[in-house]
Amino acid sequence: MQPLELYRSQQYATAIYRAHLAEKLQKLGYEIEVDARTGAPEIRGFSREYIAENSPRPEEIKQEAREMKERLESEGFSVKEGAGLNQAAAKTDRASKIHDRDEIRRRHHEMDAKHGYQAQHITQQAIERGEVSRSEDETARRAHESVTFARNDATEREAVSDMRKVMMDALRRNLGLTTYKAVQSELKARQEYGEFVDTTREHRPEETTTNRMLELERANVQTMIDGRGGQSAIIKDSQIQQTVDAITNEQKVKLNDGQRAAVAQILTSRDRIIGLQGGAGTGKTTVLASVREAAESAGYEVEGFAPTTRATALLAESGIKTQTLQKFLRYYSSMKQMTGVKRDRDRPLRSCQARTLKSTLCERA
Repeated sequence: MQPLELYRSQQYATAIYRAHLAEKLQKLGYEIEVDARTGAPEIRGFSREYIAENSPRPEEIKQEAREMKERLESEGFSVKEGAGLNQAAAKTDRASKIHDRDEIRRRHHEMDAKHGYQAQHITQQAIERGEVSRSEDETARRAHESVTFARNDATEREAVSDMRKVMMDALRRNLGLTTYKAVQSELKARQEYGEFVDTTREHRPEETTTNRMLELERANVQTMIDGRGGQSAIIKDSQIQQTVDAITNEQKVKLNDGQRAAVAQILTSRDRIIGLQGGAGTGKTTVLASVREAAESAGYEVEGFAPTTRATALLAESGIKTQTLQKFLRYYSSMKQMTGVKRDRDRPLRSCQARTLKSTLCERA
């Protein structure tokens, strides 16, 4: 058994379970609503007080954790509060439970009486109402909408997505408004149509991408190919050694052979797009700081763009003025609409975009 994949499948299995649960509840005549916090389907009509009193376990775990902490500290152990303590308390508390169906039923009747017989009223209404159903067209339309949402969400930041995530997002999207079978059929039909493209990687679960994503990837590759050798180098080959030495002395840093090679390649390249990749701790920030210094000394304006705020902060450590891509595109689009002014394509500019925490893309606009 592979525990990692079982762990990764937890949310996927939960989404399938909830879809079936919602469908079966509605067939029994219950109206449902989705908890905005947990995403779980709940029977409509119960008060918050009733639900809270029927869910005592969180408080039981907190109480068990407090008692466990006090007991261990009295024995001379140092106990840190947090997830570990709560997990141990949950296991201890669960192990002590005795399940007596008659006793549980009696408690439920007592609690229902305490809260105005809500459960009896809701059950009677469900019996009188009969199955909560929707037309096949409505169910299919909701399934189509769900799969479209899942497709867009899956490819927003990743080129390839786990099929479990696609199915999970689709099931969550219109929980209670469509069915598991309808979503599954819609997804399968769009796979057969070619909208979703299966990918195969060794020792990986089933994954997918889309035709649109493949077209974008082809366009990216073609843009890179078209930009080869078409630009002027920032620094001439004959001057690169002297330039790097001067910059490192001024910044009081020492570059290793790999870093020096990366700096030299970026500064002397005549390609429009240059990719720089390195693992954590390999000195990418130091390299970019040297590139920035050399480019600015040569008259270039260096700008940084990143997909997330965290990546922006990391890229800015090199001294490059950085903003998120979304902010730049929003600002540039609004300015273009207001003024109709286009950017001067002849202005010398190099931009560095942190695509991930391990790679940086530099491009001349």
